[in-house]
Amino acid sequence: MNIVGDDYLRKAISQEGYLLKLLFNARAAHFFPYTTEHRDASLAGLCYRDDSMGDALAATIKPTQIDIRLHNRFSPAQIVSMIERIEQTIGNSSSAIPFDVNYGGKYISKIRLNTNASCEPMTSSDFTTRISEIMLRPVRECDLPTLFDHQREPEANEMAAFPARDRDAFLAHWEKIMADRSLVAMTVDVDNHIAGHIGSWTQDGQRQVGYWIGKEYWRRGVATQALSMFLRVVTDRPIYAYVASHNVASIRVLEKCGFLLQADFTSAFGPLSDGSEELVYVNNSPFLGA
Repeated sequence: MNIVGDDYLRKAISQEGYLLKLLFNARAAHFFPYTTEHRDASLAGLCYRDDSMGDALAATIKPTQIDIRLHNRFSPAQIVSMIERIEQTIGNSSSAIPFDVNYGGKYISKIRLNTNASCEPMTSSDFTTRISEIMLRPVRECDLPTLFDHQREPEANEMAAFPARDRDAFLAHWEKIMADRSLVAMTVDVDNHIAGHIGSWTQDGQRQVGYWIGKEYWRRGVATQALSMFLRVVTDRPIYAYVASHNVASIRVLEKCGFLLQADFTSAFGPLSDGSEELVYVNNSPFLGA
């Protein structure tokens, strides 16, 4: 298991009356300040959202106690196993601090965390944390000017076979998106810069996904990583993606994230605006994108 924020854990616990947060699953754990929302502390492969969405559990740590929120995809036995892996990775010793672990208000285990030891450095072979510091967060109104510029890039329009909207049409489109709670729209943030957006919606009974990455972030693995992360947030399956047949780069992204071409399934919308064929890809893998 990989640990992020173990230095912060040691620093926080040295203070009287400390309070901090934890995000974790079977592969990784992230310790971070109490003032940060769990959903904003997500890393690649470690993503939390309300209403049991995402692949990670949210916890609060205070003296002698770790309180974990209920998540309907994880049993108490699974959580005990994860917590014990955190204990093993951080290390246990005679000087380690004991914590009662509660899940949904009920005691399930006890662990000891050695806050004097450093964890082994993370390796990319089994867990990747935010390629180039990539993260997903809800789209904000202040993101829209950058997203507007992204969708006006001529090469991107050609690849997607989708015309740019003018400013009024673009803002009206996003006003509807941000007002519709059934949609999931997230900004792709790279090194604290807006790299694009990714979203999911239901159309004609299908759960669909789409994304748009700014040209300056092409060929850096950003689209693949963002989609992989997003598929741990939106866990409905099957999930469909529609792509122009000439958009080789986007097809490659979909295939890396577990999407398969539906050879016997054609788009109900007919040819795209440039006359090219639209392909339909589907991912049936539960919870994970790849």
